[in-house]
Amino acid sequence: RGVAGWLRSTQSAYGAFGEYPGGPADVLNTYLAINALDLLGEADFGDRDACIEYLRSCQNADGGFGVVPGFISDLFHSNLAVVALHTLGAEPRDTDQCVEKSHEANLFKAGWAHSTQYPRLITLECRSSTPIWLLFKPAFIC
Repeated sequence: RGVAGWLRSTQSAYGAFGEYPGGPADVLNTYLAINALDLLGEADFGDRDACIEYLRSCQNADGGFGVVPGFISDLFHSNLAVVALHTLGAEPRDTDQCVEKSHEANLFKAGWAHSTQYPRLITLECRSSTPIWLLFKPAFIC
């Protein structure tokens, strides 16, 4: 089983991953598990389809994602959900609305800019002359 097996054991019946088997599950823990499995070179993400459906269920009408379904959208969980979906080979339920949300949020005032490298994803980069990998994904260059 090893690390990858343990990570897969944290997936809930509805597709999200939790802090531990049977523990609280949300977008953050789902991203962390998917990212870790990807970094381990694993192609088995558990119940991939259920995970994709869970992440998509966290997308709100405004295009952003909340920490769990029905929760208010925020930049942090929107980015995590989009990266996890991308790793799983999927896209948000409404990609255009998701990208639109990034513009509506006035992210430029906070020092964030929408990257043109990945027009179908919310790929955000911090304005900095020295890039640093923050969470091991291009969407988190800061």
